[in-house]
Amino acid sequence: MKHFKFLVINIIAFSSLFFLLSLLFPGQVVTAKTMTLYTSKEKVLAKLKDVPHWKDWNAFVNGNTVQRDGGNNPDTMGFSFSNNNGELLHAQFSIHEDPTNTVLFNWALIEKLPWYMPWRKFRAMVVNKEMAAIMDSSLNNFKVQLEAAK
Repeated sequence: MKHFKFLVINIIAFSSLFFLLSLLFPGQVVTAKTMTLYTSKEKVLAKLKDVPHWKDWNAFVNGNTVQRDGGNNPDTMGFSFSNNNGELLHAQFSIHEDPTNTVLFNWALIEKLPWYMPWRKFRAMVVNKEMAAIMDSSLNNFKVQLEAAK
């Protein structure tokens, strides 16, 4: 019984320490990538608005439902990815056209993390580099498809 009590006290102490440490981490993780596209802004916007064909270039669509978030700014578009587990991931695309007919395309993925789930905060920090690699490959697919459509 003495060892069992010691084990329970240690589990409670380390769980509390783990939770308190997670409160120091941010409540959201943002992963952003930027790419220069040699096409017009209208073509980029048309490709982004074509949500049913996102599966051709965006790796985050597999197994997730995509819905467009509201917004009146023509240079910024927001979307939400949600999976069967109820996890939500926000995507924000910013498009800026230069006078030299190039488009600066910025993609930010925003994951809001609940304070009462410390394991998701730790997981988000570890998986951030993997998400960045997936974003890079998706952006390269996006660029290849846009340039092939010329």
